[in-house]
Amino acid sequence: MRPAQDGKGAVGVTGPADGGRLIVLTAPLTETIDHAGYFIQMALASMPMRMEAVINQKYPKWREVERDPDGSARYMPAGVRLVEASVLREFPC
Repeated sequence: MRPAQDGKGAVGVTGPADGGRLIVLTAPLTETIDHAGYFIQMALASMPMRMEAVINQKYPKWREVERDPDGSARYMPAGVRLVEASVLREFPC
């Protein structure tokens, strides 16, 4: 493995030795946070945008995504984790 050429933002990311590309799985910010349980996810999905200020006031750090030491998000929706498991089965590290 060699360092990825476009691994900006992640710590210690390596790419395939054959020069291929990393597979990046992502999800909307509101689905990757775990502040106040799922309250913020539900609120932002159903409130008008102008009401986001209420959430910002009550939970000022809600946009700070917790990360693991390798730079990946600590929390992701279950569907993304299932896709991750399938990809790893097909293309083991």
